[in-house]
Amino acid sequence: MATGKRISESFLAGPGRPGLVSVVMPAFNREMLVADALDSLAAQDYRPLQIIVVDEGSSDATASVVLDWASKRSDLWVDLVRQSHRGAGAARNAGLMRAHGEFIYFLDSDDVAAPYSLSLLAGALQARPDRPFAAGHAIDTDLRGREISDDHSGMPDMRERDVPGCHWPLFTALYRRCALRQAGPFNDTLKTGGSLEMHRAAGDWFYGSPRRLLARLSRLVGR
Repeated sequence: MATGKRISESFLAGPGRPGLVSVVMPAFNREMLVADALDSLAAQDYRPLQIIVVDEGSSDATASVVLDWASKRSDLWVDLVRQSHRGAGAARNAGLMRAHGEFIYFLDSDDVAAPYSLSLLAGALQARPDRPFAAGHAIDTDLRGREISDDHSGMPDMRERDVPGCHWPLFTALYRRCALRQAGPFNDTLKTGGSLEMHRAAGDWFYGSPRRLLARLSRLVGR
């Protein structure tokens, strides 16, 4: 995850606000999808939440859609960050610099979370205070909700030696702030990906939660 640079003193400093989940969402030209992703966060049965959307210089109405959505959800803490298009790693780092939560969750702007995802993951972390992150199951769908693949299956426990062969998206996991602080910022030279690099940094600190979490793109599928 880290690029080899010295970690800034301000990067995820402190323990974070107890119980708060900070959600970091990069977005680039997602005006047709970002509201669905945000709706899935509003539907979570877990509170409190901080939602941080990082608009990467979109040429469409992504930022306007986010602002309009936030204006109608006074019950939620929503931050919009704007920066030039430098890739998902740089966007996630920008979001992390504004995250106040004890826990961190990553959701891309073309993905949606099942309404029980955060409560299930938070419960897994509470049950295993020795583990820095909890993760589970996801599927891929097309924009009509038709399943494409099912290759993000959860494992009950995963050691560092297993990580190079996994396909574990960031959005299937909830991370403790202190774990991401130790792993360091995302490699901002990568335009995509980064989850495999982060999981290598996390080593054997992995706790798998039940296989019923997320579906990519625009549909939810419970398992």
